[in-house]
Amino acid sequence: MHFRFSDYAKLTIIGVVIACVGWPLVTRLTSQPRRLFLQAAIAITIVLLAPDAYIWHNGASGEAVFVLVWMHVAIAIITYNALVHLAPVRRARRDATRGPETQERHRSVTGHYGGFASAFANI
Repeated sequence: MHFRFSDYAKLTIIGVVIACVGWPLVTRLTSQPRRLFLQAAIAITIVLLAPDAYIWHNGASGEAVFVLVWMHVAIAIITYNALVHLAPVRRARRDATRGPETQERHRSVTGHYGGFASAFANI
């Protein structure tokens, strides 16, 4: 058995990139993206422990496999938290940038004058 940094670095980068692609997709699929992403992260981490069990079964030292298991868990925790906190779900941009009085003025202008006046509602 070999435990080379270059092997695990490549696989770690691939896994993190897949998670980075998955987070925006999950935010568009559900109203509770953090919960679904956490459940997916747990399930995927458990599945990715199978190769660790396999190499342990084939004679790798228990200490080396233990380190590998905790490395998988640490990367999963760090990646999950980084994505959900550094790339939070965006709310509707249009309403989030307006204050309550601007939103009300926009509704009254667009309701009375139609689409043309809506272009000037934020002036």
